[in-house]
Amino acid sequence: MAYQKRVADVISSSLAASVKVPITRQQEHLMEIATSIENLFEGITHLAEALKTIPHDDEDKASFHMHAKVVSSMSEVRKHSDHLETIVDDDLWPLCKFSEMLFLR
Repeated sequence: MAYQKRVADVISSSLAASVKVPITRQQEHLMEIATSIENLFEGITHLAEALKTIPHDDEDKASFHMHAKVVSSMSEVRKHSDHLETIVDDDLWPLCKFSEMLFLR
Protein backbone atom coordinates (compact mmCIF):
# COMPACT_ATOMS: atom_id res chain seq x y z
CA MET A 1 0.00 0.00 0.00
CA ALA A 2 3.04 2.23 0.25
CA TYR A 3 3.15 2.35 -3.54
CA GLN A 4 -0.52 3.31 -3.66
CA LYS A 5 0.22 6.15 -1.23
CA ARG A 6 3.22 7.23 -3.28
CA VAL A 7 1.13 7.48 -6.45
CA ALA A 8 -1.69 9.27 -4.59
CA ASP A 9 0.81 11.78 -3.18
CA VAL A 10 2.12 12.56 -6.66
CA ILE A 11 -1.42 13.12 -7.89
CA SER A 12 -2.23 15.37 -4.91
CA SER A 13 0.93 17.40 -5.48
CA SER A 14 0.12 17.76 -9.15
CA LEU A 15 -3.41 18.92 -8.37
CA ALA A 16 -2.10 21.41 -5.81
CA ALA A 17 0.31 22.97 -8.30
CA SER A 18 -0.86 26.20 -9.83
CA VAL A 19 0.05 24.92 -13.30
CA LYS A 20 -2.46 22.59 -14.92
CA VAL A 21 -0.73 19.23 -15.17
CA PRO A 22 -2.23 16.28 -17.06
CA ILE A 23 -2.77 13.48 -14.53
CA THR A 24 -5.47 11.33 -16.11
CA ARG A 25 -3.16 8.35 -16.66
CA GLN A 26 -1.78 8.68 -13.14
CA GLN A 27 -5.31 8.61 -11.77
CA GLU A 28 -6.07 5.54 -13.88
CA HIS A 29 -2.91 3.89 -12.53
CA LEU A 30 -3.96 4.69 -8.96
CA MET A 31 -7.38 3.15 -9.66
CA GLU A 32 -5.69 0.05 -11.09
CA ILE A 33 -3.55 -0.28 -7.95
CA ALA A 34 -6.48 0.25 -5.58
CA THR A 35 -8.68 -2.20 -7.50
CA SER A 36 -5.95 -4.84 -7.57
CA ILE A 37 -5.35 -4.50 -3.83
CA GLU A 38 -9.10 -4.75 -3.14
CA ASN A 39 -9.38 -7.81 -5.38
CA LEU A 40 -6.39 -9.39 -3.64
CA PHE A 41 -7.95 -8.88 -0.19
CA GLU A 42 -11.26 -10.27 -1.46
CA GLY A 43 -9.47 -13.31 -2.86
CA ILE A 44 -7.66 -13.88 0.44
CA THR A 45 -11.00 -13.73 2.24
CA HIS A 46 -12.52 -16.29 -0.14
CA LEU A 47 -9.48 -18.54 0.28
CA ALA A 48 -9.74 -18.35 4.08
CA GLU A 49 -13.44 -19.24 3.89
CA ALA A 50 -12.73 -22.15 1.54
CA LEU A 51 -10.06 -23.48 3.91
CA LYS A 52 -12.43 -23.25 6.88
CA THR A 53 -15.13 -25.27 5.15
CA ILE A 54 -13.12 -28.34 4.13
CA PRO A 55 -15.23 -31.39 5.03
CA HIS A 56 -12.91 -33.44 7.24
CA ASP A 57 -15.26 -36.41 7.60
CA ASP A 58 -15.08 -37.62 4.00
CA GLU A 59 -11.86 -37.77 1.95
CA ASP A 60 -13.70 -37.76 -1.39
CA LYS A 61 -15.70 -34.67 -0.46
CA ALA A 62 -12.57 -33.04 0.95
CA SER A 63 -10.59 -33.62 -2.25
CA PHE A 64 -13.47 -32.35 -4.39
CA HIS A 65 -13.76 -29.27 -2.16
CA MET A 66 -10.01 -28.66 -2.39
CA HIS A 67 -10.16 -28.82 -6.16
CA ALA A 68 -13.39 -26.87 -6.61
CA LYS A 69 -12.99 -24.21 -3.93
CA VAL A 70 -9.48 -23.98 -2.49
CA VAL A 71 -7.47 -24.28 -5.71
CA SER A 72 -9.70 -21.80 -7.54
CA SER A 73 -9.40 -19.35 -4.63
CA MET A 74 -5.64 -19.78 -4.63
CA SER A 75 -5.60 -19.05 -8.37
CA GLU A 76 -7.52 -15.81 -7.82
CA VAL A 77 -5.10 -14.69 -5.10
CA ARG A 78 -2.17 -15.57 -7.33
CA LYS A 79 -3.64 -13.66 -10.31
CA HIS A 80 -4.03 -10.42 -8.35
CA SER A 81 -0.71 -10.81 -6.57
CA ASP A 82 1.07 -11.42 -9.87
CA HIS A 83 -0.52 -8.31 -11.35
CA LEU A 84 0.52 -6.16 -8.41
CA GLU A 85 4.02 -7.57 -8.65
CA THR A 86 4.29 -6.18 -12.18
CA ILE A 87 3.17 -2.64 -11.33
CA VAL A 88 4.61 -1.97 -7.86
CA ASP A 89 8.11 -0.47 -7.75
CA ASP A 90 10.83 -2.99 -6.98
CA ASP A 91 11.99 -1.08 -3.90
CA LEU A 92 8.52 -1.45 -2.35
CA TRP A 93 7.84 -5.10 -3.23
CA PRO A 94 8.88 -7.07 -0.12
CA LEU A 95 9.39 -10.47 -1.78
CA CYS A 96 11.45 -11.83 -4.64
CA LYS A 97 9.54 -11.27 -7.84
CA PHE A 98 8.76 -14.31 -9.94
CA SER A 99 10.98 -13.05 -12.76
CA GLU A 100 13.86 -12.68 -10.29
CA MET A 101 13.47 -16.29 -9.19
CA LEU A 102 13.56 -17.48 -12.80
CA PHE A 103 16.32 -15.21 -14.03
CA LEU A 104 18.88 -14.26 -11.41
CA ARG A 105 19.94 -10.64 -11.76
